Amino acid sequence: MIDAAVMNSRWNVLPSYDHRTGETGTDRVITPELEDDLRRIFMLLYDHGMNLDYIRPGEKVTSKELFQKEPVARFLQFDK
Repeated sequence: MIDAAVMNSRWNVLPSYDHRTGETGTDRVITPELEDDLRRIFMLLYDHGMNLDYIRPGEKVTSKELFQKEPVARFLQFDK
């Protein structure tokens, strides 16, 4: 569940991120309305079982850690 939400947000909604340079692109803008919508969507997913500590096959870190420098990271900071 986390992969689908994160990947769709990364590729279709949020600014791009260059792992080589560590820079966030200017191709998209995160408006207050978009931030609120995404925060509510991710919180809903989290409340219904999205596992932020999931380790993807072939990875050594959690999904939350894997995307920690990207724009999507601000929506993966939930604690119960």
